[in-house]
Amino acid sequence: MVNLDAGHFDVAEKWYRAAMKMKPDDVMVLSGLCAATLQKGDAKGAEDAIAKLEKVDPSSQDLPQFREKLASLKSGK
Repeated sequence: MVNLDAGHFDVAEKWYRAAMKMKPDDVMVLSGLCAATLQKGDAKGAEDAIAKLEKVDPSSQDLPQFREKLASLKSGK
């Protein structure tokens, strides 16, 4: 989370993707990847990460905010 908190979204995304190779179903890793891709403005990457998170944990409390941010990103707001 340090890279995310510091605004280093590219580095954070790299680390989350590396962590996913070891733990592809880890909810915390997926949530971090969602946050990093959304903060970067990567709509496609965020959409993919959100879909994976939804598959692993459909009741994740983070999903509504991630979907809302993704919708805003796609609409250009």
